[in-house]
Amino acid sequence: AAVYYFPRSDVRMDLCNKTMHKTQCRHKGEASYWDITVGKKYLENALWSYEEPIESASKIKGYIAFYMDKLGTTYIENR
Repeated sequence: AAVYYFPRSDVRMDLCNKTMHKTQCRHKGEASYWDITVGKKYLENALWSYEEPIESASKIKGYIAFYMDKLGTTYIENR
């Protein structure tokens, strides 16, 4: 499945809580994870980011990705 990265400034980080969960990717570096709570819905480790990616993946620094299968229905707000 395709992974889409969004600028952190476009993500409601006030709804997210950073977790202790980390993973390592040899192509991107160490990923940090966040839980998200919207109303009564809680999704564990649903977002991730490479806060200090390796040099070859530097374009994704400051971006957040979502596990779309955890989110279910996606809503896009027009601005």
